[in-house]
Amino acid sequence: MTQNNQTTPRSSSSRKGKRVKARRRQALLGISALALIAVLCAVYVFTTVIMPKGIFKGVTFMDKDLAMMSQTQAEETIRQAVNSLGISENIELNLGNDKFDISTTLNAANIDAKALAEDAYNYGREGSFSERMKAIKAAKKDGYKLSCDIAPDREALLSQIDEAIKAASANSGNELYELKGEEIIVNLDHGMSFDREKIADLLVEKITALDFAPISYEPDEGEISAATLKSMVDVEMAEPTIDVNDPTCQTIIPGVVGYTLDAKQAEYLIENAESDTVAIPVTVTKPTYTDEQYKSMIFRDVLSSQSTSFNGNQIQRTANIRIAASDCETVIMPGEEFSYTEQVGRITREKGYQDALVFSQGEVVDGLGGGVCQVSSTIYMAAMYADMEITVRRNHSFVVSYTPVGQDATFVYGGQDFKFRNNTNFPIKIDCSVGKNSITVKIIGTQETLGKSVKVITEILSTNPFEEQHVYDPTLAPDEVKVKNVGYTGYKANTYRIIYIDGKEVSRNFEASSTYKRLDKVTLYGTDPNAPVVEPVVPPTEAPTEAPTEAPTTAPTEAPTEAPTEATEGTTAAE
Repeated sequence: MTQNNQTTPRSSSSRKGKRVKARRRQALLGISALALIAVLCAVYVFTTVIMPKGIFKGVTFMDKDLAMMSQTQAEETIRQAVNSLGISENIELNLGNDKFDISTTLNAANIDAKALAEDAYNYGREGSFSERMKAIKAAKKDGYKLSCDIAPDREALLSQIDEAIKAASANSGNELYELKGEEIIVNLDHGMSFDREKIADLLVEKITALDFAPISYEPDEGEISAATLKSMVDVEMAEPTIDVNDPTCQTIIPGVVGYTLDAKQAEYLIENAESDTVAIPVTVTKPTYTDEQYKSMIFRDVLSSQSTSFNGNQIQRTANIRIAASDCETVIMPGEEFSYTEQVGRITREKGYQDALVFSQGEVVDGLGGGVCQVSSTIYMAAMYADMEITVRRNHSFVVSYTPVGQDATFVYGGQDFKFRNNTNFPIKIDCSVGKNSITVKIIGTQETLGKSVKVITEILSTNPFEEQHVYDPTLAPDEVKVKNVGYTGYKANTYRIIYIDGKEVSRNFEASSTYKRLDKVTLYGTDPNAPVVEPVVPPTEAPTEAPTEAPTTAPTEAPTEAPTEATEGTTAAE
């Protein structure tokens, strides 16, 4: 009885503790549920009220309200607003009695309505939560105006102003200056002076304000500005060149004699002049060749001619070579870069390309456009022998048969290009001709160094001969044999370019390093060549025995013994 009285209070206390803990858990669950509901409500309010699907309130473009618009709707509204500006591509400039059309350098089509609409939609949706809330609040209170850069190009305006000033001065009947040899004779009593910077300021102000009404500027009376004089005199020298828009390449754009005036020297001479005229020296730069000389020199020489061979019976590969070669016939101006990717473009069936053998992921497989790398490699060889500057080139993963080791150039559209630069002073042509079994690439231009010739040599640093592998292919017939890979020896090689003048070596320069992987020869067999030969065993047969006969009574005979049998020798299956 005493023991029972001691345990009863403890059991009661334990039950009370459990009830308290249960109530606490319920309270915590209730609080958590309320907090979760509050968070969900906040998210709902933010996503449905604060963060609408359209553009936030207060966002505008040129006083056009974009609130609640989708990005597409905003783009159309912005485009209409831009078109309503009436942006003019020209503005009339009056200099004295002369009128000139000046390009505003503005174009409504150049204002990116799509980008502006995207900016409008993203406003208030970028940054942290607090940053987005701050932006949304600011737009509602003060508004957010999308900016659009419609400022004109000042340098382009100044160039046009200089031309107008020259023409206005010439039309005045009292020319400001006369060019004589390597100096200009300036008429200080000209009475007309134009401040090009002031005219530019006036144009920029009017155009930025979208005011395209004619502008009048009266020339200043008095001293002539050396800066204005320089702007009128200076001309950049230009060599004669061909008109690339003429497919015959026979139209010549004339060269231009260059003139440069020293503004500080001109200012000093004008200020210290003792008469109404003053002679001011100018620097004269003449083109290297006259127009007639230039025309007689272009495309005069074959700088190089290189050929590579192929198997014309491979119809698909030959067709690919013809297509790529045709696309590479072009003219490259001095300093310009030839890009094989730009010439041939994407390799597609729509262009006529077909499947032929290609190197892909360490194997030789059929792929679209097989053979186009022979064209790039032949052009690469021709470019080296023409002494062009190679800017981008990489060798194939395995050695190719149609060029010497180290003289190939691989191509992968979007991955690996081949490029070289025309480092001569004349345009060059790439001429590609495809025969039955070969392609020839000629680079035609102007040889500027008489007696010059080029040689390209390759130094083999190491080789890694391929091995032969015999592989069982269960898909083949039992006696069928098929070569999967012919085998390629691995190489490491350096290529050098040697320049000769009149047969004498004048330079020897490193051209490129090439590393080719080894690819083992793989032969497939329908019968496993590595399987052991098992000779069939014929089970032994027993020799027939004669039935025993009863021994005669007159003469006893010896009991017969069983004759031994010999197992027959099995035959070997023919391989």
